[in-house]
Amino acid sequence: MALISCPDCGKQISDKAPACPKCGRPAGLPLEEPSLDENAVKLVQLTCVARDVNHVYWDEESVAAVQRWFHEHYGGVPSFDRFYNVYGRKSVDQVAKQFIEERHVELEAYRQINGDSSCHACGSRDGLTHYPFGMARILSTKWDWTETVLSIGVSAVTLPWLGIGGLYGPSRSRTAQIIRLQLVLCRRCADQRKGFFGKVKLSVKDYALHPWFEHVRSLSYAKVLTPEELAQYKPVG
Repeated sequence: MALISCPDCGKQISDKAPACPKCGRPAGLPLEEPSLDENAVKLVQLTCVARDVNHVYWDEESVAAVQRWFHEHYGGVPSFDRFYNVYGRKSVDQVAKQFIEERHVELEAYRQINGDSSCHACGSRDGLTHYPFGMARILSTKWDWTETVLSIGVSAVTLPWLGIGGLYGPSRSRTAQIIRLQLVLCRRCADQRKGFFGKVKLSVKDYALHPWFEHVRSLSYAKVLTPEELAQYKPVG
């Protein structure tokens, strides 16, 4: 007799056991696991938020808001075992791990983004001016209950620089998560970017001088928003 790991819960069981004594998975069940659909992924992510009781990644208000939502809709916060039994441990852990890792990177970026005290173009510390801009991750145009509550847990409450916004036009509407940044330029570098009427004109190339530009873009915030475009996004949810 040999010991093997249950594919669903990871418990060490006999290879002769008819089923896992912990989760009940029958022996000989194919190892293929159903993939998580969009709503299942969001529910796993929300569970990560609701179970962050030590507030390592989300603040107390965010955690409490998601916990209340789970109690209203499901009678309580689900355990990860609930998802393991349906989708398998590997798939669920992969979603949770990616979500936590991304959150960790976002928090690290937030701690450093606004700590700059020198020109992003030349490094000078004289005559500095801050020029706001945004970087957006466009979300699905379908705005449903899971996206609304996810916006609470992921960003809207926790980080003032990262929020959900909607852009509405005559023929389209979009929602996006937005990171608000500030490009820092000294007087000389700003003067070099002035247009015919003396107004500073910045391009994507200029915004890319921000030391966290590439890092934030690696998180899929690929759309650069000028101050004018940024002003068009209004809070949603």
